[in-house]
Amino acid sequence: VCYLKCDRKFNVVDINDRACNRLSLNKTDVIGRNGFDIFPDVIGTDHEVFYRTAMETGNRIEMTAEFAPFNGVF
Repeated sequence: VCYLKCDRKFNVVDINDRACNRLSLNKTDVIGRNGFDIFPDVIGTDHEVFYRTAMETGNRIEMTAEFAPFNGVF
């Protein structure tokens, strides 16, 4: 399971090694940065809607959606 945790402003506070490997990221380069700056292709997609809904409602949301920039389903 890939895991990425953001604060209320979408700044990354934690990411697991599997997510780093899958997304070709370095953990030290990601922590503290805004998720939308790291993944600008998310803006305007279903992913952005899911993330913002989860943040606004405080509810956990599980999703599966294709994301072309990473050639995969997340």
